[in-house]
Amino acid sequence: MDINKFMESLGEKKEELLIKGTQCTTAEELMALAVENGLTLDRDSATVLLELMQLKTGELSDDELDSVAGGFFDKGEKSAREYGDYPSDKHNNIG
Repeated sequence: MDINKFMESLGEKKEELLIKGTQCTTAEELMALAVENGLTLDRDSATVLLELMQLKTGELSDDELDSVAGGFFDKGEKSAREYGDYPSDKHNNIG
């Protein structure tokens, strides 16, 4: 399925359908939404679209969150403030 052609086929309802589509959690729900709006969408295409919409809305899996969630503070280590590397310190004449 050509995603661009499918998006074009949504016509004036594009924004409304995309919003409703992001609320779908399964390919079956997305396929039902398509049928309700006179569109044809097979399971494979629905799965691909669902994955793309989840990416667009910024939803991350637990593994993805773990890989991007930063920050670790070990009380045994000096903090950035103690090193004088804390950005606001330089601007506020602290330290």
